[in-house]
Amino acid sequence: MDSTGFEQRLAHRKQHAPEWLDAIQDKCRELGPSVLPQSVIGKAIQYTLNQWEKLMVTINDGEIELSTNV
Repeated sequence: MDSTGFEQRLAHRKQHAPEWLDAIQDKCRELGPSVLPQSVIGKAIQYTLNQWEKLMVTINDGEIELSTNV
């Protein structure tokens, strides 16, 4: 992908990601205290919140693929 493609990807992420990312983070913070930490959902919530900074790096860099298949 050329730099134009990366720029387009980044613009798309910046336009669409903040709203749904905020919703995901808010829901994790809301549900976290009410679920058992060792439950499947408790582990998923903790994992999500622990990886949040890394997720933000991917959202703010158009060269990073959001796929584990690459």
